[in-house]
Parts: sequence; C-alpha cells; structure tokens
Amino acid sequence: MKTKQFEKIKPLSRYKTPKEKIIILKEKHKENELVYVGIKHDKNLNQDVAKYIRKQFRIFVKEHGAKNTVAVIEGPKLEDNTPSKNFIKIYRESGTIIALARKNKIRIESAEPDHRQLLGFVKKQNLEKERIGLWIFINYLTSIITDEKIILEKKQLIINLLLYLNQVLNITKQKKNPDIDVIYKTLIKNLQEKIKKTLLPSDFESMWKYKINKRELIKIQSPTSEQTDINKIGVMFNRTRDFFIAQKILKLWQKNNIFVVYGMNHLICQKDFLIKNGEE
Repeated sequence: MKTKQFEKIKPLSRYKTPKEKIIILKEKHKENELVYVGIKHDKNLNQDVAKYIRKQFRIFVKEHGAKNTVAVIEGPKLEDNTPSKNFIKIYRESGTIIALARKNKIRIESAEPDHRQLLGFVKKQNLEKERIGLWIFINYLTSIITDEKIILEKKQLIINLLLYLNQVLNITKQKKNPDIDVIYKTLIKNLQEKIKKTLLPSDFESMWKYKINKRELIKIQSPTSEQTDINKIGVMFNRTRDFFIAQKILKLWQKNNIFVVYGMNHLICQKDFLIKNGEE
C-alpha cells in the first residue's frame, strides 16, 4: 500500500551522492521559511562544515527571531540535561546546532519515526516477512561486527532481536518458547537462497567463531543499491524513514520557520516531497 505522497520520496538507490560536502534547500510556505542543510557525514567532526552550519543558523535566527524558530535535528530528541557534546559526538556536524539552540532558548524537535512506525509501514507493502526480518537482522549485525567477529557480549541482544522479529513477523510457527536456532536458520536459509553465498554460519551458536565478511554484509543490505532482494528491503526501509521524516518537517514548517540539519542523502530523497507539498 503506497500512497501518492510516498511516491514523492525518491529512492536513494537512484541517486548519486554529490561531491559537495554541503547542499542546501531554501523554500517558503506562506510566510514560513524552511532552510534544510544536507551534509556529507564524515567519521570525524568537520570543523569547516560545522562553522558553516553555525553561521547559517545564526543568520536564520537573526532574521526570524528565537521565538519563531524551530531547530529540527537528526536522531532522537535528547533530554534537556543531556550534554550537547554527547550529541555532537554522535552526529558530528549536525549536532552543532544543539548548543546554539539551547543557548538561545530555541525549540528543538526530532523528526525521527520510531521503529514501530517504520516496520508497520513496511509490513503493508506485500513483502516477504522473512526478507524483512533478514534485512533487520543483517543491518544490526553490521553495527556490531569487530575484526570480522561478532562480540560474544552482544549475544543476548541478538537473541532479543530474533525473538522480537519472530513475534512481530511470525517467522516461525513457534509462538510459545520459540527456538532461537530455528528462527536463525529460517532467516539464514532465506539469505543463502537470495544471494547464493555463505556469509553467515548455518547455526546460531557458531556465530561467535565464524569469520564474517563485514563488507559483503554491508553491501547486500545497503539502501544505495537494488542489486539483491535484500537490498530492495533496505531501499524500502530507507525510503519509509525519509517519508516519515519529511512528513514531520512539513507539519512543523506549516506553522513555524524551521532550520533542519540532516545527512545529505536524506535531503536528496525528501527534496521533491517538501517542494511540492510546500507549494500547496
């Protein structure tokens, strides 16, 4: 079930990321202004980009006033007592507006959907439940693999994830006391059928000894490609996330002047949606 609004969100797989480190969208909706800064994330804080964002934010606040400005941030909204440096550490350049917004008592909003919204929407798209579960599983694994191994200390988190996936996607027929190995094998069987490669061990308990090609796992779940059926699930999840983010930005923009800082790819995918809906 895809809506006309959803179709305005462009799949990341059909775009090439620009060479620039920053792209910017400026639009008006009635009397309210949107400035959306899209940045290319670096592993470390890029001071030049951070300086540019701070400058643009100060100009925006000077024009509209602190009371009439809303800062929209990437990631979950932090509690008021969370140190700004923690946010900068996680989101680097985009996190730099937190300190400025707090200093000027500017309202801060997160546009992020929660996992239930994402999964609920994706489940309605007539996709194989095993493929959905497999993508979520692999996507999580890529975040915890170190030196081609999965850290044993993460075992309980992986078990919890598999139990959750079985519960919400009904991967196996086991509802009471499901066998972790059965859930795992069901997903892995689907992986081998789809890509014709052995990237993960055949049984759950062997995961901690298995040498894993992290680069291959990242490649098959990446939303920047539609090469495999698993990639296509990644494209759908990424597109769905951008759909919910853009909806939240649009809702805030209808009543406020908003300054948004997100990763560049998000702006690329959301741009048409925001421009077309901002004109209405």
